[in-house]
Amino acid sequence: MVCTRFGRMIVGVIALLAVISTDLAKAAAVSPQDAALNRFYMLKSSEPKQAAAALGKAARQFPKDERIQLEWAYLLLKEKKPAEAYRAFMLAAVQKPNDGSLQRQIGFTALQADMIPEARHAFERALAIDPKDELARNQIAFMLDAEGKHRSARDEFKQLLNSSDPDRRLRACEAYGNLRTSVNRVMPKPWFGEVYLAPEWDRQTGAGVAPAQIRVGVTPESMPNVDVYASTRVTYDTRSGAGQGILGPQFYYDNAAIFAGGVRIRPVDGWPVIVFAEAGYAYDLIYKNRDRWQPDVRGGIVVAQEWNMLPLCDQVDPFAPRFIADIYADAVGFTRYENDVIAYARFRPGYRFYENADYAAEVYAMGAGATDTQNNPDNRFLEGGFGLALRAFSVAPVTLRSELVYVSRDNGNRYWDTRVRLETGFRF
Repeated sequence: MVCTRFGRMIVGVIALLAVISTDLAKAAAVSPQDAALNRFYMLKSSEPKQAAAALGKAARQFPKDERIQLEWAYLLLKEKKPAEAYRAFMLAAVQKPNDGSLQRQIGFTALQADMIPEARHAFERALAIDPKDELARNQIAFMLDAEGKHRSARDEFKQLLNSSDPDRRLRACEAYGNLRTSVNRVMPKPWFGEVYLAPEWDRQTGAGVAPAQIRVGVTPESMPNVDVYASTRVTYDTRSGAGQGILGPQFYYDNAAIFAGGVRIRPVDGWPVIVFAEAGYAYDLIYKNRDRWQPDVRGGIVVAQEWNMLPLCDQVDPFAPRFIADIYADAVGFTRYENDVIAYARFRPGYRFYENADYAAEVYAMGAGATDTQNNPDNRFLEGGFGLALRAFSVAPVTLRSELVYVSRDNGNRYWDTRVRLETGFRF
């Protein structure tokens, strides 16, 4: 009995010694990196300053330990030191080169440190690792837009239109809608360029006319509502100048190339009002029994507004109609037309009866009128009718219009007219 009890005691002592030796072996096997992390975790709540100092020392001592570098990076972010945090994240990424979420975190950290190229590279790396990384794609899209690479940004936003996150999907939809008709910026800020083309055929005159305008200018950073520019404006038609008759050749449109410098001002933010003035010279494209070069000074006010014209990028039913409208009005004085002031206004309400992400079809009513200070019958009329428009929302947005209008002129002429016009314009 005694022997049995003594034997059990011996077995218990041996077992206890085995457990103690195992724990001592484990303690001895803890690496210096683990010991440093354990010290940080132990002090993190009670002694945050000592914990930070210990972790910083460990980060310098063990640059290849991604766990320490990640803890150090997040601590630096908490202390609002993004540039230092970026370097710690980069050291961690050396050990985890295929971690897309880490690359995305590096991108956000670089943005906080205003390290734009580094942020862009990190987001691109994250997207290369995981093409489904919506956060990285979203950031790349906004950065491309900020760089003036609007077409590339548009393509990135388009891939986010089916995002599972409703807020991200909505922001992408709005951005894509705004960028859908943008082209990549060619001219560096604060410079800009604009192109507008609107060739038209008019049944009443039997003439085709091709108005075009190009502007190149600058928007001073100190005056964001002011544009200073040089412009070239050309109008030419296919019938003017033909035949002599009693009064000589007929002229249906201006048929001139105008080279001018100008300034335009948007006096009130958010209002669709522009005041402008231009001065230059006009060259008669068809001889008019005078010096072909004529001074040209013009200026006035322009009002233009659209409603629901931007396409819906999340349209479920492409045949769901919705109301659209646009209004345009101007009053412009021209020295070359005997100091005439010509005023014009137009209103086009209608419905868009088909629409998808890239195309739309519309039907609309149209009413317009013009008058002037010189009682020129060509500048005094009323007209109203209907139109059909087909739109393509592309790099250069294109609208094809066909209109049937009844025209009443100040000289007593009344007639139905048909017009077909192709419109396109963009800013670069």
